[in-house]
Amino acid sequence: MRLKHALNFHGKIKDISYLLSAFKKSTIGRNYVFQSIIMCLLNAISPITNMIVPGLIINELVTDKRLKLIVLFLLCLVIVRIINYLKERFLRISLNKKNRALRRMFQSELQQFISQMEYSALESPEVAVQLNRISMNAPNAPLDMFEYCCGLLSTIVSIIMIATIMTYISPFVVFILIIFIIINSFSTKKINQANYEYGKKINEKQNAYWSEFYNLTNYANGKEMRIFQTKDFFIDRFTSIGKEIDTISTCQDRTQKKWMLIQTITGILQLVLLYAIGIYQVINNVFSVGTMTIFLSAATQFSSVFGNISETFIKALDYCRYVDEIRVFMNNPVVGVDINNKSKLIPHITSKSIIEFKNVCFKYPGSDRYALHNVNMSIRTGETICLVGENGSGKSTFVKLITRLYKPTSGTILLDGIDINNYSVDQYQKLFSPVFQDYSKYSLPVKLSVALNNNYNMEKVNDAINKAGISNLIQKLSKGMDTYIGKNIEKDGFEPSGGESQKIAIARALYHESHIYILDEPTASLDPNSEYEIYSQFHNMIQGKTAIMITHRLAAVQLSSKVLVFDNGTIIESGTHTSLYSKGGKYKEMFDKQAQFYKN
Repeated sequence: MRLKHALNFHGKIKDISYLLSAFKKSTIGRNYVFQSIIMCLLNAISPITNMIVPGLIINELVTDKRLKLIVLFLLCLVIVRIINYLKERFLRISLNKKNRALRRMFQSELQQFISQMEYSALESPEVAVQLNRISMNAPNAPLDMFEYCCGLLSTIVSIIMIATIMTYISPFVVFILIIFIIINSFSTKKINQANYEYGKKINEKQNAYWSEFYNLTNYANGKEMRIFQTKDFFIDRFTSIGKEIDTISTCQDRTQKKWMLIQTITGILQLVLLYAIGIYQVINNVFSVGTMTIFLSAATQFSSVFGNISETFIKALDYCRYVDEIRVFMNNPVVGVDINNKSKLIPHITSKSIIEFKNVCFKYPGSDRYALHNVNMSIRTGETICLVGENGSGKSTFVKLITRLYKPTSGTILLDGIDINNYSVDQYQKLFSPVFQDYSKYSLPVKLSVALNNNYNMEKVNDAINKAGISNLIQKLSKGMDTYIGKNIEKDGFEPSGGESQKIAIARALYHESHIYILDEPTASLDPNSEYEIYSQFHNMIQGKTAIMITHRLAAVQLSSKVLVFDNGTIIESGTHTSLYSKGGKYKEMFDKQAQFYKN
């Protein structure tokens, strides 16, 4: 058992070191540490001076009344006040400035990590819960832990000086106070443990709580909520989760009250004991009035500071639970670790380039079913490939694999005979200009939503918007290209329709004009006229380029040089529209059903 506790304690020390190592990475971090240590020492010395000097003044007034000595004592108090002012005026402001800068730096590092995580991990519900729990703690964790350590340093310095005074005056009282402190520390530990456990439960409920709040307040849900009259349904769900959170919070309050009662009782006993001893010593001429003042002040400070040591130490150890969560999250796979690795290859697309899938299989994390199984195919430069098949047949998974959002469970994807994992991931992904079915809608001005870069080329932005067929729409907006999408930032922003949003996403892909275009249901939200316009323009845009289209509207296959028919994660048919239709297989069945629908 002792070995287990020793190993656990050693692990927590490693957790603390893990967080504090963040300050070594930058000059500002090291300066912050140095200035904080100075602040700690000054914080420790000042209360001791204010504790001792008033008692010495009282003793001098009731005994020898030496004016020079009294003035010297007063001067000490004045100097301490001046030092405190200078400390708060300059050192504190400097520390606060560095604290804010470090907080931003740690936040940026977390965001960098999240942006480089494997997309498959980011889609995991478990990872989503981890992210939600650490997102508020991770950027603050090094600063919070260092604050605990500084608090420990300051209190340790204080306790050494106070203990020296207390031992000189009354060693027995020191022993009694330590007993009270141990009792209070135990109750504090129980309160902290309860707060952590209840906080964890509340946090889990908060995920559902804010999801229901989003269901209620999301602008896009407003139409259905009114037509289907579902407001009571969502309000009941929102309210019931809120009541569950209230119940947990009530239990948390009851637990705190139980242990706080113990702390109140020990506090009263300590107060009575100290005054009883002090008054008794004065009556029996053991203490002077000034010495009693120092005694009571020192005893109170001793109890408070010693209690702070144990409380801060317990908080630091309890905080290590968050460190464990941060470490677990930071162990999620990162696809971007090779971004700055110069040894990674840079892909070069030529007129003879070819992407090959060789026996590629893929399972989603936590699933036993293959989303893709034994896929073998190739795409050559300049080809337009059309992927068709029912929902869940593996088309979108194929796109995520070819763009390196996922890694195959088995098998290999090659570019010009080289495994795509051997290429620099950022350089490889620059080969693609995608328009996903679940395209992003950014709260940005139109021009930035297209360019996604502050250093944009306005001529290219205009060209992309013209080709996407929304130039007339943009001209009608109040601020043209500078109009915000959505109204959550600016009141005069505009809410694009589904088709307009999709055209902006298409313009985004055109602006980045990569070697390979990917269009995942690119016209799903468009009316027939807009669909015809987009496909006509798209046919001109992809000349000399490679394109991969996922579509349920089989009329689009006329643009393709090859059609791949997916079914249950495998490619069951491959060829041109004409060859597949004449073959009379799955593709013909799908095409005829859709054609019959339009005819009828």
